[in-house]
Amino acid sequence: MAKILVVDDDLITIGLISLNLTRHGHEVRTATNGKEALLLLHTETFDLLITDIIMPEMDGYDLLIRLLLQPKRPKVIAMSAGALDLDPKQVLDASSTLKVDATLVKPLKPDELNELVGRLLKPDQSRI
Repeated sequence: MAKILVVDDDLITIGLISLNLTRHGHEVRTATNGKEALLLLHTETFDLLITDIIMPEMDGYDLLIRLLLQPKRPKVIAMSAGALDLDPKQVLDASSTLKVDATLVKPLKPDELNELVGRLLKPDQSRI
């Protein structure tokens, strides 16, 4: 199946997403912030990046900005539970200018995540 990078500072969220995706046959790597994720993205190839937006050290916005400079980048799902006075939708709307393929509001629903991952990883029929 696909090779997926999951980025979140919450270890429980990383664990639940990883378990769900590996049960569906995907290979999963994890990072707890954008800086760790960027190192992995420079050394490995991923089909999909699932990243939280609000994180310490390097947040999801900075990670996505740096990804814009990459010639070959994975599909991207941005996720958020919100921050301070912003609800999750406001946080995710801001990420839409950074070429995000899809967004999810935390807490994630496994069925919704699986459907979205399947849709994004489906081969582009126009190139066949």
